Amino acid sequence: MKCGQRRSYYRWCILCERKQSEDNFKNWTSGNNDIDVFIKHSQFYSSGPQTFLEWIPFNRLENIKYLSKASRSTVYSAIWKDGPRILWNHQNQEYKRSKTQVLVKLYHEDQVNEILNELKIYLDCYARDCALLIQFYGISQHPDHKAYLLIKQYAQNDSLHNYILYNFKSLDWEIKLHLLLYLAEDLKALHNSGYVHRNLNPPNVLVFENGLCAIGSYSKCRKDLSSPNAEEIFGWQRYMAPEFLRYKPYTKASDIYSFGMIMYTVGTGMIPYNQSHDVQYLTLDVCLGLRPKIPVNIPESFSELVIRCWNNEPESRPNIHEIHNTLMNWWSSIYNKCPNSTCLEFLAANDRDHINLKSQKIIQQKPENDKPLILPDLKNLEPLELIKFIISNHFVKYINRDELSTTMEHIGSGHFGTISKTIWKKTNDRVVCKRLKNIESINNKLVEAFLHELSMHRRLDFCSRIIRILGISFDETTEEYLFVMQYADGGDLRNYLQQNFSRLKWEDKIRLAHQITEGINYLHEENILHRDLHSKNIVIHQGEAKIIDLGIAKSTETETNLHPGVFGMISYIDPKLLENCSYKYDKKSDIYSLGVLMWELSSGCPPFNNEDLILLRINLICGAREDPIPDMPIEYLNLYKSCWDNIPDLRPSIKQVFNKLDKMLNFPNDNNDHLILQDSINKSEIEQSEDLTIKEVF
Repeated sequence: MKCGQRRSYYRWCILCERKQSEDNFKNWTSGNNDIDVFIKHSQFYSSGPQTFLEWIPFNRLENIKYLSKASRSTVYSAIWKDGPRILWNHQNQEYKRSKTQVLVKLYHEDQVNEILNELKIYLDCYARDCALLIQFYGISQHPDHKAYLLIKQYAQNDSLHNYILYNFKSLDWEIKLHLLLYLAEDLKALHNSGYVHRNLNPPNVLVFENGLCAIGSYSKCRKDLSSPNAEEIFGWQRYMAPEFLRYKPYTKASDIYSFGMIMYTVGTGMIPYNQSHDVQYLTLDVCLGLRPKIPVNIPESFSELVIRCWNNEPESRPNIHEIHNTLMNWWSSIYNKCPNSTCLEFLAANDRDHINLKSQKIIQQKPENDKPLILPDLKNLEPLELIKFIISNHFVKYINRDELSTTMEHIGSGHFGTISKTIWKKTNDRVVCKRLKNIESINNKLVEAFLHELSMHRRLDFCSRIIRILGISFDETTEEYLFVMQYADGGDLRNYLQQNFSRLKWEDKIRLAHQITEGINYLHEENILHRDLHSKNIVIHQGEAKIIDLGIAKSTETETNLHPGVFGMISYIDPKLLENCSYKYDKKSDIYSLGVLMWELSSGCPPFNNEDLILLRINLICGAREDPIPDMPIEYLNLYKSCWDNIPDLRPSIKQVFNKLDKMLNFPNDNNDHLILQDSINKSEIEQSEDLTIKEVF
């Protein structure tokens, strides 16, 4: 302490720290103004080493090792050679640095706001005297790939999921309650600061070497919602509250439901719901009241608290303060060996667990005697029973068949259904009706196909680039399910180009490509693959492009055999799929189809029109592509060519395509017939895809 003033906080002088930080500001920059301002602000107002965030040069990190990958980030461990200021030097009365192992979370260059929002929540909790247990150290950046790195405290025992997986047999109830107690402490700090977590599950919880359990990520946190909001469904479905699955407001009580499921996992060693449960119908079953069966060897008081946490009515669940106090009482009774009923109950459970451990199958498996609750089989319900079930649970609006005009004009057919347009009498608006076909292409699983497409639309209901489903209906005369959807006044993209291409300027074509890309970007952010992108599955409404037909769309988070095989128009299908029927469709396959669509927008013609399909298949596998149109903007040309590259890993991510199209629309000249687009690209300059490997990054 050099200023001679009394310290503002324990072992921390704000005046000295501010002076030291300001003197050092000129010695570093992240290259990003938002990051620079944020870090400088945190240092200027820091009240201790826990809130003193730093810009950490990449060359100060060593021994970087891959740990895991999530949908939008990759996690590594590393050694920070300098380390944070965590060791207190009594002689010099200051903090010293110490070489430290850290967690490194890799984000892409366009995810700066996600990093800063997570750090803002971290600092905000500290500012409200609600300190979180994990410590964030700062931000770094890879010098070549420009990926940003969030640096935080390393967890020696990995995630709670893996800790339970590999250590459950050695955990007694004192350790289990200790883990849950600290997790409750962390969630209490978050709730006291006015936040809800929204993605609480074992992989997002970290376990440190001292048995301390803490929330590891705050990327989905936000302020508590007090009114209905169009929530997106994300995260691990088995830990989601039923109201969240039904698009109701996400509140602190929703976090409590997830905490109850984590209690179940810690107490039993099992993931909620056994592996045989069909994930596709889990949402419906959970909303109906399905919960895991708690084994009889679990202490009764523990089981009662778990059941209260996952009550179907949010207002009936306990708050985090009650849970924390209860866990504290239980743990302290065991730790201090208090001769009371609670201590004896948990000690007796330890003895039962020891006897049963050899026969118990933990994590991701169910005990042999643990049978799921019996609920109606949704796949075998009669049509009217299924409709009644959907209506009673408010999954989607039901439109009586007599509300629709008897005159239905056929406008097209797809792989799995027929499309007609009619009038919805109630609103006097045109709507589109899609009838599903019960055919071999969907394994003759009509109800499953219906629920699958309904589920896809519900997840995407609030994206303006996806045609909305207005409701469902049922035709009793033909016993067919109907999706009632928005009507597009411009028809499908193929017909729209045929009728309007001569009037379209380059800016119009690029804008349509931008809108299509925006819709695909929304799909991919939800981890959904469309799998059937072509110009008849894009429609134009009021001059804007929208995506339709989610019949074979698939979540990357689940496996399903509902739509086996390869579907779609050959000229739009990823050649890797044409070459190898076992090739797994991924996001880069959607990118290929987008590249073909972008060419079609530039030419106004369907790709490889009227060519023999057998020869076309062979030619596409060998690298055949449509020729470019003369006088095309060079950036647009190179972008769509990169999308249909024969090597999937060289294709850009949807975010990269979206950003480049966005840039093109921001630089038109006065003559809109020809955009002057700067800086042409080539294949070697294509940015790395989202699926970066450890070798590509480090």
